Formats: sequence, structure tokens, C-alpha cells
Amino acid sequence: MQASRFWPPIKHKLLYANLIVYGVTIVLLLVFHQELMWAQKVLRSYASLSTCDPPADNLLLQEAMKSLKAGGSVEHNQHLLEQALQIDPYSRARLLLGICYLRQGNDEKMLACYEQHRSIEPSFLGVYIQTINILKKKQDYAAINKLLAEGTRYYRRRVELYQPHLDPNVPKEFNAKALMIYNSAKEDLETLQKIQQSFLQNESSTPSRQQEGKRKDSK
Repeated sequence: MQASRFWPPIKHKLLYANLIVYGVTIVLLLVFHQELMWAQKVLRSYASLSTCDPPADNLLLQEAMKSLKAGGSVEHNQHLLEQALQIDPYSRARLLLGICYLRQGNDEKMLACYEQHRSIEPSFLGVYIQTINILKKKQDYAAINKLLAEGTRYYRRRVELYQPHLDPNVPKEFNAKALMIYNSAKEDLETLQKIQQSFLQNESSTPSRQQEGKRKDSK
């Protein structure tokens, strides 16, 4: 009988547990009110089998893409893309932002933008080519050589990783994805190797570049 003073009946324990759960639920509703309202809207869309709105960063990206195609203001597009990146730093908006900087003639910001994108997603060949074009304007041949070496090393490894080992008993459609990634990586590697070969040939045939490189090395 004495134990009942310290251990309340089971119905009291359940009451206390319910009060705690209700309290936590109310706090979560107050803190995450906007997020929960968005989730409710999206779930309702899925339940009715209708299309739901894409995430906010994708909406900003799509608006910027339409504006770029229509020749809209570069500053306006830049603002949209920067907003998208604030929501998702890994968004593809960084690629378009680099184009905006390029159209503004801000090569340094464009290079920084593409370098950051390459550190996140190094498999987009266009970033290498655009960066090389800007570095050629700056006559930074050491940076070009370094970038080409980095790119060919990455794509060579990608080809090795995705090289398919096809079982003749497996239908081709089951290996379509592996073949697509492998062929894409192989083509990108061949493209960079051609650029690298052409660059090395031009570098070796131009004495001024060799002298410039030696001056930079001596500094």
C-alpha cells in the first residue's frame, strides 16, 4: 500500500504522457507552421492525383531560364538565381549564374562560380570548356594545364567506375542506364583529351608562352 504514494496509478501515468505529447505537438505547430502548411498542400495535391507545385528554388530557376531565353534583364536573372541558391546551394542555378556573370563581363565572378560548381558536381563538361575559354582570354596557361589534367583524371576514373560488365543473358534494356553513363563519360574524356593535346602542341610551339611560364615559376 505504501508504494502507491510514489507510483501513481496507470491511468495517471497515461494522462501525464498525453499532456507531454500534446505540449510537444503544440510547440512544433507553432515553430514549423509554414512548413506544415506547405506539406499539407502538397499531400492534398498528391492525394487528388493532381500536379503539385515544384520546390521554390526550381520555380526561381525556371523563371530565370525563361527570362534568359527571352533576353530579359541580366540583373533580374542574377537576382532570381541568387535567391534559388540561398534555398539550395547545390542547385543547377549556379550554372546559369555563371552565364549571367559572363554576359556582364565579370570574368572573375564567373570563374569563381564555375569553380564552386565543379567542386560540387565535376561531371558537367560545359563548365570545363567555358572555364578554359575564359582562361585563354586571361592567358593563364598554367591554370588551363592544371584544369585539363584535373578534368581528364576525373573522367578517366569515371570511365573505369562505370565500365559495364554485361552479361549476355541479361536483356539490353536492363543495362541501358549503365551504358549511357559510361558512353557519356567516355565521350567527355575524349573531348578533354583532344583539347589537352591541342593545348600542349600550341604551348610547345610558342616560345613566348614557355618564357612566360618560366617567369611565373621563378616568381
